[in-house]
Amino acid sequence: MPESEPYLKIKPYITAFKDGYKERNTNAIIKAAENLKENIKANSGDYEKYLGNKYFDFNIVLDNIINSINAYASNSVNIDSIREPAIYSNFKRIYSYLPKGKYYGEFGLEHVSQNTYYSYLGDKTRFAMYLNGSDSPVKGKVLSIAYAYKDCKRMTWGGEGYADSGLNNIDIFNNLSNSDITLFKLNGAGSPFSRKICFVDTEKSDRADTDYFKYIILIKNSKAAIPYENPK
Repeated sequence: MPESEPYLKIKPYITAFKDGYKERNTNAIIKAAENLKENIKANSGDYEKYLGNKYFDFNIVLDNIINSINAYASNSVNIDSIREPAIYSNFKRIYSYLPKGKYYGEFGLEHVSQNTYYSYLGDKTRFAMYLNGSDSPVKGKVLSIAYAYKDCKRMTWGGEGYADSGLNNIDIFNNLSNSDITLFKLNGAGSPFSRKICFVDTEKSDRADTDYFKYIILIKNSKAAIPYENPK
């Protein structure tokens, strides 16, 4: 938000949106955000002048505030039915806005799998599957890289815990890795991972690991992060 005062025509909508956050009132935030979206449609020129080069950012963040509240308000019943399509919608908007090129995005393992398998997302369409869909501007150009962990810690609500990537049989790579970070290509010529399943649980007998990920990064001996407010 600019520090300058908004124009009179748009000020009440921006003020109501800010007030909803000050009160930490979810219903007020949703109502104010939806009213703000309608006002942006009616007075886009004023918002473009007020927000300047942040106009695109503001709109996409506003939409994702609404998406996020709606997803988490469902008590996890519909969270991924809302979240995955929203992530893909964000990508398409950003892809059409930014200069064309090759892009790297970092998401959780579930989001980058190019097929479904037995996991908490079940049979829901993952983000990477949307990227390879018929209406995607990058169909057939998606390269998924999975993280795997060996003897790694992670920060948890209670302190420290062991990091688990959710992949099976990562010890296949452990003895082949001489450093703490090693990139393994699964889809090379003659690769067994292009012919069979080792790393995920699935009933699809005709699939191979490369139907899900093209590379795996093995990370070893990583320490847990430290909360910003508790530096050591």
